[in-house]
Amino acid sequence: MWYNLAIPQCKIEYQVDSTLITSEQNSLFYLKAINFAIDDIHSYDVEWIIEPELENPNNRAVLSGGKVMEVTKGSFSKNTKYKVTVVVTHQKLDKLRGESSVTFATLAPPVGGSVQVNPV
Repeated sequence: MWYNLAIPQCKIEYQVDSTLITSEQNSLFYLKAINFAIDDIHSYDVEWIIEPELENPNNRAVLSGGKVMEVTKGSFSKNTKYKVTVVVTHQKLDKLRGESSVTFATLAPPVGGSVQVNPV
């Protein structure tokens, strides 16, 4: 059997707006294949990693055979920097392993408070 001997190259695409604390929608992270056919994903093991882990790890799911990771709205912590990584490993040739990462900050809306101005 012949295999594509290239290290799988990929990237992650997502909408930054969906990672904000105020987002009303789930966050979707998409695996985009660069040098292999995404329809051949069944030939690869796909692992999605999010750091730091969500407070409730059950609020994320991997869909479409590894092509998508979904994080339920409201699952990110305020003012936190996250790193999402996808690791793609060929099932028959485990040395053929590629990965891609993205980082983002969730930020949080301002909260009530007070300001005092003192003339100099």
